[in-house]
Amino acid sequence: MAEAGQHNEFKLGVRQRVVVADRGKDVTLSCHLSPETSAVAMTIRWFKKTECIYLYKNGQVIEGRGYEGRVSLVTQELERGNVSLTLRDYKHESDKGVYICQVTSGGQKEEDAVYLWNRGYLDYAKAYAEEYLQSESPEDKRSREESACLLEKQMYSKLVDEKDPLLKDKQKELERDISQRKDLEIHLERFKHEKRELEEKHKETEKKRNEFEAELQASKVQLIERDKRLDRLQSEGRERETSLDKKNKELQGRDELLKEREDKLKRRQEELGEKNKQLQERDQQLERLESEGKETQKRLQEKDIQLGKRDELLKERDKVCEEKDKQLKEKDDELKRRQEELGEKNKQLKERDQRLERLESEGKEREKRLKGKDKQLGERDELLEDRNQKLEEKDRHLEEVNKTLRESEKRIEEKDSLLEERNKQLEDTESRLEETTTQLKEKNQHLQEKETPLDDMTQQVREKERQQEELRKDLQDNNNQVQKLTVQLQEKDSEWRRGTRD
Repeated sequence: MAEAGQHNEFKLGVRQRVVVADRGKDVTLSCHLSPETSAVAMTIRWFKKTECIYLYKNGQVIEGRGYEGRVSLVTQELERGNVSLTLRDYKHESDKGVYICQVTSGGQKEEDAVYLWNRGYLDYAKAYAEEYLQSESPEDKRSREESACLLEKQMYSKLVDEKDPLLKDKQKELERDISQRKDLEIHLERFKHEKRELEEKHKETEKKRNEFEAELQASKVQLIERDKRLDRLQSEGRERETSLDKKNKELQGRDELLKEREDKLKRRQEELGEKNKQLQERDQQLERLESEGKETQKRLQEKDIQLGKRDELLKERDKVCEEKDKQLKEKDDELKRRQEELGEKNKQLKERDQRLERLESEGKEREKRLKGKDKQLGERDELLEDRNQKLEEKDRHLEEVNKTLRESEKRIEEKDSLLEERNKQLEDTESRLEETTTQLKEKNQHLQEKETPLDDMTQQVREKERQQEELRKDLQDNNNQVQKLTVQLQEKDSEWRRGTRD
């Protein structure tokens, strides 16, 4: 509402907060001092929001641009503290709004607001007018003061035109200084805005740089972990290669042992053939013996032939088993069994020599041995089938291992490609960061270069403000002289009037 200074000698108030007007009509914005005090020696300013439209000071009056001849005070009512403003020829759009009355006397300053509005929306206008002065920003207050100062200067300029041309020149210089000051303030605001934008950009670039550095550190950690994994995979591959080399060497040694054993088997089979021939010769000598012995010898020969065929099959299968890793032990077992069979065959030959003496008992024993050999052949067939199944399972396992190795190699290749792409991205980001840092340095230098003329300009502004203060003092002195002159003129006019009356 009212804004008081240090002394509360009077107060300013409005009788009607919202005033409604019609287009083309005159309207009065009422405002009074309380208690009833004379406002003749006071300074009265009326503002439309931030623009000073009317100024009364030291009996002099000046109107703002666009309000010439349209605004006025009732000078006879000033003695009773009536500082109401009359506005002629009301215009809807340009004249409606907030009007502020400001009364200054010595160190005391009072203000109050009136809302001039078209008919309708009165509640909103009343609330707006009551809260306007409380919610008015410092910029609006400053602009109001500047507008009042400009209007006061115009008033002084008129007085100066009438009184002293030197003061007019000083007034022009003061106006130039004020315009230059405004230009400097505008430049300062622009430079501050640019500086803020550059600082924000710098902060954004710093944030991006920190994010890039965090990503770089994370990618470096991932690269280190991947390198460790690759080292582990390489070490595992080397260990596997060494184990495979050892197994190949063992397989070669076992192949050599198998060859030696096969040679021994061949030799023993030859010996068996020779011994069979000897048996045949003995059987021919014993043809005269019973027919049962001959039949048993024929059966034995047939079984020996079957054994020879099965031995050939075993040799072929043993050759297949030579290429496998874990079947060497089984082959060793088979060789041991074959050796046992050879030992048994040697025993059988010795028994045959003894059976020649006792043909009848040997025939029965041969039948029993044939049955045992049939069982042994069946067991060998089962062992061969088991070995074949185990070999197939091993082949499958080897194929699966090869597949896994191929997949791991593919994954390693894909990871290598990804690592190369990441390295490229990191190089690009580093180059961008370097470019941004260079740009920031250049901008900082540019800002420093701009700040130096700004400092000079601020110093110039301060000097000009000091000069303006001096000019204001001079103007105040001139105003005092003008007031004295006006008083003297009034006294002379009164004396002249008295003389004319006399």
